[in-house]
Amino acid sequence: MNAIFRQRAEHKYAYDAETLVLALRQAGFVDVVVQQFGVSIDPKMAPDSDDRRTEGLYVEGVKR
Repeated sequence: MNAIFRQRAEHKYAYDAETLVLALRQAGFVDVVVQQFGVSIDPKMAPDSDDRRTEGLYVEGVKR
């Protein structure tokens, strides 16, 4: 299944929200949350093209 999501090697990994949140926490990020399309704690990070609305996974955290 992961190979399908990687789009012929265009992407190295495909994550679900739970796994990505765990990976970010293990890398030292805090306040890790799954966000909705167009929402971010940093307004400069929120913009994305509308055609990615249904295919994106948005997770963010803060590294201190």
